[in-house]
Amino acid sequence: GAQVIVTEVNAVAALEAAMDGFAVMPMAEAAKVADVFITVTGNKHIVRREHFAAMKDGALVCNSGHFDV
Repeated sequence: GAQVIVTEVNAVAALEAAMDGFAVMPMAEAAKVADVFITVTGNKHIVRREHFAAMKDGALVCNSGHFDV
């Protein structure tokens, strides 16, 4: 029952997500409306300072992946 928003920098992957029925938007827009943020890149700076500033109080943020950062 969750409403999932996909933020994707790869245009083909973003199009695939949209065609699968997911909402697709830039992180700057998603940061204003989402409650839970999950990134599986493992990279730093995927969720940046301006995104944190736009998030709701109490938002949950998870960063996981295969990189050692």
